[in-house]
Parts: sequence; C-alpha cells; structure tokens
Amino acid sequence: IKASSNEGDLVLDPFGGTGTTASVAKRLRRNFITMEISEEYYNLILKRIDGNVLEMKSNKKFELKKQKTLFDKI
Repeated sequence: IKASSNEGDLVLDPFGGTGTTASVAKRLRRNFITMEISEEYYNLILKRIDGNVLEMKSNKKFELKKQKTLFDKI
C-alpha cells in the first residue's frame, strides 16, 4: 500500500479477511473500502480498525453459482 498509493488515496479490498489491508490503509492515512461476506470476519475487521469507520450493511442476498473449472465441459 505504501509503495503503490499516496496519503488520501482510496484503497479497495473486496476480500477483507482479517482486515490487514484496512488496518494498514488506515495507519498510512489512506481511505479504504473493505468488503467481507463472513459476519465473523466482518466483526473482526471492525475491532481491528477500532470501529472508527462508516459502517454500511446490506441485507441483499446473493446467489453464488458454481464456477466452472478448467475441465468442465461448456
């Protein structure tokens, strides 16, 4: 993040996980958007970044379709 962005830039992390990217972005004074599908990890991220963020939740449900693999017939 430090090498590829500047203070005030926006960092996007579509797979939040444990919040490492968000935590580092905050520490380096970058704006950030982090997305996480797991409520457990979402709560972990909030704790990790001290909860000092704008929280937006969506109750929208998504249907996850099975992704084709290299050997699936099309």
